[in-house]
Amino acid sequence: SSIKSTQQGLIDAYKLPMEKISEVSFFDKEQGNDAIVKRLLRAMVLNDSFVYVVGGMSDTAGHGNMFADSYPQVMADIMAPAMAKAKIKFEVRNLAMGGVPSYPGSMCMKDAFGPDADVVMWDFRMVEHASLNGEIYIRQALMHPRRPFVAFKRPNGYLNSMKNYFTPASLHVVDERDLAKLASSNSNTTARDLVENDNFCGFSDPVRKKDGTWQECECPGQVRWHAGYKLQRLRGVQMALVYLNMLDLAVDKYVEMINGPGDE
Repeated sequence: SSIKSTQQGLIDAYKLPMEKISEVSFFDKEQGNDAIVKRLLRAMVLNDSFVYVVGGMSDTAGHGNMFADSYPQVMADIMAPAMAKAKIKFEVRNLAMGGVPSYPGSMCMKDAFGPDADVVMWDFRMVEHASLNGEIYIRQALMHPRRPFVAFKRPNGYLNSMKNYFTPASLHVVDERDLAKLASSNSNTTARDLVENDNFCGFSDPVRKKDGTWQECECPGQVRWHAGYKLQRLRGVQMALVYLNMLDLAVDKYVEMINGPGDE
């Protein structure tokens, strides 16, 4: 299938086990990904849309890289063929803006993200640390017309105390840091090259000149605290595999529905 071939191709490229390259953590361990799988199944049955919206700051937007290498776009490109075969109208919206926290924009989530969002990602890790702002982000999602599920890019400590949101928001975290460490220590040199010597736009990293200044960047927005294209791609691969796994489960349920007894 399209899902299996995509998954295997990425595993073969990075030489990493599936459980590591598609790692995701749900706060409600019992529910896990069930609610999102059901949303995907519904989209398949009704030929509906599945919209993933990423809110974040400059690193999320992919500053210093080509837009195609920002991780939300990498995720979209990887998932699109499988979603199309499942007859799901799939879209990933990268609405990140440099230096802008989630609040107060999150108060207008329906208008900013669209009324059709199914999952909203919080990735303001460099510019926002207040628990109140994180809670507002979740609450606004739960008041949104489609009640999108909420993903965070980091397991912010305050999330552990927000137990009331674990289940209704299907609250989960997709954090690439452990994956990046594992990939950079890969014994396979070809696979390791996919994450080593990272830079921007495919060019060499900026270097400090003898006079103490930095050489002119090949692309605007290049700063040392932004990820280069290799890390952006690794993030996108992880994100894609996380949700492709859920799509695979939804397809299995769809097949069971078709092949099951007629009275059920």
